[in-house]
Amino acid sequence: MCIRDRNKDVTLRPVIGINMSSIKGDFIGIGNNSLNSHFKIGYSLGFEIQKKMSNVFYGIVGLHYSLNGSKYSDYSNSSENMKWEVYDFYTNLHYMHLPILIKVDLFHSNFSAQMGIQVGWLFKATSHNGNRIFIKDDTKWIYDSESSGKAVTNVSFLYNKIDFGIPFRLSYEYKKGVFTLGYYMGLANICLLYTSDAADDLTRVD
Repeated sequence: MCIRDRNKDVTLRPVIGINMSSIKGDFIGIGNNSLNSHFKIGYSLGFEIQKKMSNVFYGIVGLHYSLNGSKYSDYSNSSENMKWEVYDFYTNLHYMHLPILIKVDLFHSNFSAQMGIQVGWLFKATSHNGNRIFIKDDTKWIYDSESSGKAVTNVSFLYNKIDFGIPFRLSYEYKKGVFTLGYYMGLANICLLYTSDAADDLTRVD
């Protein structure tokens, strides 16, 4: 959601919203497990500058902090003497995004469409998961409570710093508020641990 004044040629707008993001491709986990990615909820904060170019066309430049990422399916693996189960597995990707958009008012109504390009800079990436560790004792698996638990790992080195893609938005203006539903199609390969090009999909509600 943002705030704007239709009567001004140049408008500075604060932006706050929630998003759902995932990373396309198959993640390679421990033991070469191929994991499916799922949508994860995040949020975005920032501002945008809007310049009126005609009665229906506007230019928009913004700067957003965005918490993106992806959730993954649970998996397990084992060796001769140890077995571990990974659950509640997700990544947090912390981005600064620079969107550059063209906005078009639709049918002289309160609806508008926006499209352009967006460049992102990743400044931190963390992996979060729970582990259940079992140690083999003769023929039985014994739960190892000391080794099990939650883990948070800095995995920034596994991701490319630069992301880019194409944002699409549909907005509705009500009084001085603007409500936006958007989709971001990532075009860059952002992760090094995927079997194919790993581009991020992002659905936003601002």
